[in-house]
Amino acid sequence: AQLVKIPHGGWFPLVIAGSIFLLMVTWKDGRALLGRRMREQMIPLTDFFELMRIERPARVPGTAVFMTSNADGAPPALMQNFAHNRVVHQQVILLTVLTTEEPRVMPDRRVSVEELPEGFRRVVARYGFMEQPDIPRLLDERHLEDWSIEHTTFFLGRETLLATKREGMAIWRERLFAFMSRNSQRASTFFNVPSSAAAPWANRAAASSVPAPSSLVAQCLFMGSPCGASAPADALS
Repeated sequence: AQLVKIPHGGWFPLVIAGSIFLLMVTWKDGRALLGRRMREQMIPLTDFFELMRIERPARVPGTAVFMTSNADGAPPALMQNFAHNRVVHQQVILLTVLTTEEPRVMPDRRVSVEELPEGFRRVVARYGFMEQPDIPRLLDERHLEDWSIEHTTFFLGRETLLATKREGMAIWRERLFAFMSRNSQRASTFFNVPSSAAAPWANRAAASSVPAPSSLVAQCLFMGSPCGASAPADALS
């Protein structure tokens, strides 16, 4: 009985609902694809520590916070900073922010901290989908040793996406995802990172280590704290 209404205006809400569904699915699939592309370029953290022991880079005072969506490897921003400047901060925090399927996360489940060699810490923070992350406040509440916002630099990533023909999504969906990503909220705003604590950094990361006839190529602009974070077209780093 409802089908007869479609030619007389019933098609309009169907088009609106279908468009919203398409945007949501494209964003979800695009973020997952971008995360896979970025993970392909990451190296194990143990390999980075071994590189540090060989290269013996200068250790500069202060704390560096590298935000990354992958809680295992070395963030691309860390690798690029090391490759270009040959320096590593005395204290380094590798921060991953996860969004749970719960509206709110209890304080005792909010943060886990893992002590790593060479003055590194792996910090995993969990927020409910109704909560707004506040990274400086989060780190301050943990009372981390040698932590001070005045002596901390955040390395955040922002991706510039190019649609290619590489296997992944249809190229028109990749272009749609790239458009949505360009207009998404900046990671520094989403995570409440003060602009004075963000260090500008630029890098280009291809979606593959070999030339591809084409799917998402990420050009990551590291702005002091993902490449590829897991919030806005952040932090997946």
